Amino acid sequence: MTQVKLVVENVNATTGANVNTRVLTPLKSTVVNNGTRTTDTGDFVLSMRDKIVQNDIVSYIQDIVDTQSLVSVYNFKHSARDEGGFDLDGDDRTFTATFVKETLGKFDDHYCIKFDAAGEEVTVSHTERHNFETTFDIYVHYKADATHFAGNSDTLEAILFSKYDSAVGGNGVMIGMKYDSTPGMWRPFATVRTGGVDTDLISTDNDQFAALSSERFLRLTRDENDLVSLYLGEDLAASSTVPGDFDAALKDSIIGSDNGGTLDYSGKIYQLRIYDGNLSTEQAALIKRSKPQWSTMKIRGRVWKIKESTSNKKVSIRSINQMLS
Repeated sequence: MTQVKLVVENVNATTGANVNTRVLTPLKSTVVNNGTRTTDTGDFVLSMRDKIVQNDIVSYIQDIVDTQSLVSVYNFKHSARDEGGFDLDGDDRTFTATFVKETLGKFDDHYCIKFDAAGEEVTVSHTERHNFETTFDIYVHYKADATHFAGNSDTLEAILFSKYDSAVGGNGVMIGMKYDSTPGMWRPFATVRTGGVDTDLISTDNDQFAALSSERFLRLTRDENDLVSLYLGEDLAASSTVPGDFDAALKDSIIGSDNGGTLDYSGKIYQLRIYDGNLSTEQAALIKRSKPQWSTMKIRGRVWKIKESTSNKKVSIRSINQMLS
């Protein structure tokens, strides 16, 4: 397990295009944040076996849990940028959701994304890194409004995250809330779809929301035995063994609604994490319990110097971002 990693993009010296991306684990890391005075810098000690060259672009990821299977993390600090290192950013120039500062609870004094009108969803363009073919983890920290844009009815679902193909034979995943009119409550739920067949996982725990009243933490996970589990907080809400491929090929990833753009969520999302493997139960609990970080990507920069010794190499980068989140 390692809580740090470098995502290294080898770029074409002429065109600037990404030739390939690889993940390295530094032996030692030093980041210097110089504020507005000058460019931030980073120095990383790597094994001599690690391939890296001058002009590569390096993203340094540091987290409270294992980073090796981390694909994306959206911290929503004034943007929908991905801080997982693979540049799977939301469409910052087109969505209309706003960013607000929370004043209560765990995320007090931290910014989050606020959906308060229909059609404000964030789109992450289709990527094979969000494929959900085998094992995966999805984590969402959120605080929902009491009523969503279609009202309260048994047909209503409000989606936090979706990569879902509703066509015949389609695959996908959705995670959000479903309304249950009998007790008059919203219940966390998830849908996984393979070969056109949906499997729903719905919490039986009463989850009535007063407007902006309480934070919720959802985890949707599939393990190596195809057991799909939905957790509300640290408690198992529902599970089912579902073999098959959940990859919604060519579909975008949507934050704050479904892929059809009709099951709009109303409320705040503090953080969304996506992994292409499984964290342990203990690490999942750590995400829920720990204080929020201001950033996960500590620096992103271009390699300008490499100094080799007999046992390792020291790589120095200069930041190419004025702001990471």
